[in-house]
Amino acid sequence: MEEVKKSLVIVILLGCVASISMPVTAGYEFSVKVINKTGAMLANVTVFWKAKGSGNQKTCWSGGKSIQNNNNYQRKCADSGTKENWQRQIRVKYVCPNSSSGHFSGDLSFPRGSNYYKRKHASDNGDKYTVTVKASDC
Repeated sequence: MEEVKKSLVIVILLGCVASISMPVTAGYEFSVKVINKTGAMLANVTVFWKAKGSGNQKTCWSGGKSIQNNNNYQRKCADSGTKENWQRQIRVKYVCPNSSSGHFSGDLSFPRGSNYYKRKHASDNGDKYTVTVKASDC
């Protein structure tokens, strides 16, 4: 019985130490999924996000990612922010082949035709923003 008490005390102490030493999370995390429907490969894809009311855009992911036609790439944003229900804008920069000039550098903001997504867009869509680059964008 005495051994059980000692074991229980050790487990409780280890739990306390583990909970104290665990890092504090930065807050809400979301992902951005880029779908390529251009008919060609997208190269050097970089994604940014910006919260409404903030003058600063933050890099979501970069590193020269290429996305084949009819494929997609999804990744969590490195610095997603602290609030789940912020209104956000997603910006995608990329390079795609263009028949008239050889290459075209694109720079799109989403949502199309609107400045920012609604507050609950990401949380209502699996903590994800999905954007599609179309053939007319190249």
